[in-house]
Amino acid sequence: MPPKKVMRSAGSLDVKGGANADSKGQAKGGGLKDIINAPTDIIQEILQYLHPRDLLSLSWVSKSFHAFLMKRSSASIWKRSLESVHDLPPCPDKLIEPAWAALLFSPHCTSCGSTGSTVEDPYWAFYARFCMRCSDACLVSDSRWDRPFEIEPDIRSEIPTNMFNLSSRHSFLSSTYLKSEVDELVENYKKMLEAGDEEELARFIGRQILRVRKIEKHAKLCYQWAKNYARLQEAERKQLQEERFNDIISRLRLLGWGPELSFLEREKYWALWQHKQVCVPKKLTDDAWEEMREEVTDIMQKIRGAHPHLHITEKLHGRLGALTCALKVLVQCPEIQAARMTVGDIALMPEVRDIMSSPEDVKVEESDLTVLQGQMGDMITRWQSRVHDYLRSLLAQAEGTNGDGDVPSGVDPLDLATTMFRCRLCHCNWEVFYPNILHHQCLRGRHTDLPKSDVYGTYILGNIDWRSLSRTSKYPYQIQGSVVAHTPSEKARELIRLCGKDPKTVTAKEMDAMDVRFVQDAGNIMTWRAAMLHQDLAKDCGGWRLASSDEVTQAKEREEAACRELQIKWICTMCPPGSEPILSWDNGADHLETNHNVKDRDAQREHLVLHADSRAASGVFKVNLQRGSASTVVC
Repeated sequence: MPPKKVMRSAGSLDVKGGANADSKGQAKGGGLKDIINAPTDIIQEILQYLHPRDLLSLSWVSKSFHAFLMKRSSASIWKRSLESVHDLPPCPDKLIEPAWAALLFSPHCTSCGSTGSTVEDPYWAFYARFCMRCSDACLVSDSRWDRPFEIEPDIRSEIPTNMFNLSSRHSFLSSTYLKSEVDELVENYKKMLEAGDEEELARFIGRQILRVRKIEKHAKLCYQWAKNYARLQEAERKQLQEERFNDIISRLRLLGWGPELSFLEREKYWALWQHKQVCVPKKLTDDAWEEMREEVTDIMQKIRGAHPHLHITEKLHGRLGALTCALKVLVQCPEIQAARMTVGDIALMPEVRDIMSSPEDVKVEESDLTVLQGQMGDMITRWQSRVHDYLRSLLAQAEGTNGDGDVPSGVDPLDLATTMFRCRLCHCNWEVFYPNILHHQCLRGRHTDLPKSDVYGTYILGNIDWRSLSRTSKYPYQIQGSVVAHTPSEKARELIRLCGKDPKTVTAKEMDAMDVRFVQDAGNIMTWRAAMLHQDLAKDCGGWRLASSDEVTQAKEREEAACRELQIKWICTMCPPGSEPILSWDNGADHLETNHNVKDRDAQREHLVLHADSRAASGVFKVNLQRGSASTVVC
């Protein structure tokens, strides 16, 4: 049974708030029970500073408090309390102040006194709020308001609808009438019609229309105030949540979870916010903390288990800004651009890695990294040496020796004519000569597969905004695990012997200096590199002979023409390093004329060079004089 309501009309709201106020008073009264015995003026002086919401709560504590606050002499307490609420519209004439406060700040249904999720927002024109069950019983839609009532057709067609209050909690919902109000007004209207006093009926209609207009204006003020108040309440709730959350973070940091918290910060603390006690909008007490402490630390332990290197990555994260700024400077170094290295190469250099991996108590700034500009030449030399040493080790493994073998003293194995490598990443599995292997696109064209143990490299490559740093690829040069040494077949070595050279000792420069071409039985003329590739790749290898001087001259002419005619990649030397290659000579000439105002053909030849990662750049050509064709495809 709901408690007895205190109201002036059917539209007012229960101010007691629940059926168990007496039992609650016994449980919660505590030290408050003696206050009610204090002098009235003292009680009024104390209570006038309470928020209306607090006065309502106090009125539900016990019968004595309820009786005191509902006395006519206590009206001033409610009035002062309501006046303290910012921009609150005045109490409507039909409600007493406690009922007005209950409508504003209590979640109870006006009709049955229930609370919960089924209780709706107020219908301000009715000064009431209803649960879903009472809403169906007390309200009727404006589109069918006359159907539930026994209203004669002649009355329904005559009675002005603007005599009735119309309300909607949201603009997108249909408007409704209060059933009790419709019943009362229709009944009074019928009585006046029967009395036949048209003047009194007109005055009655006029009074009701004015009443509706007055309530409508007041309801608009209430609706706007409620929106603003809800916004303030939400802000207050969020502030309490934030203060509680920050307190939790501080306590966790004192327990040594700093790296894990820094990691979660970038993830917006999603793991912590999922805990139900973390997001409560209440001040965190020591008791509440002890209650949740074990569960919250379990969350942090799971984060640590999933990310065992957070103590390293969080240190690096704090230094990313310095590294990013420094890379913008270092990538512009002439030595870097000449070597066509990327920001990824710089970031993984041991010298940069050592600075970034300094102990936590060392402050790393941009200047600590940009000072490396003066050492960049030596750093690049060391970087290139590491690449060359790795390639030499591959050759040694392929030969089954320590790399010396029959190589003449002072000759680098990489310089031999038989030095070839195969890219493990290419679908075509082609052989690539040295030094062209150094510029092979696959070695920069994919995400670097660093070992899991390389925490620094993995984190840096995954967290820097590379596009903002340079037009060049972010991917560093990754040759380890990407290429293998290729040992030319014995048939390929025979071609070198045909020139009177020893394949074990002859260098690529010596073969180039001979300027020879090989002629196959099929009539194709090939450069020495093309012929060696053909011998390795083709199943049917016919007899070979050295081309005559006339054949060499004609072949070279066709090779030069092929470079201009075929879809071969070119590099513009006037563009920044790392710029996209240009496909075909004609496109390159147009590019120079359009972008660099270079129109002279001879000057254009100076500024266009073959892309190093192309067979044409390594001198692989096959010419058929009978057809007048040339190609870089040897099989």
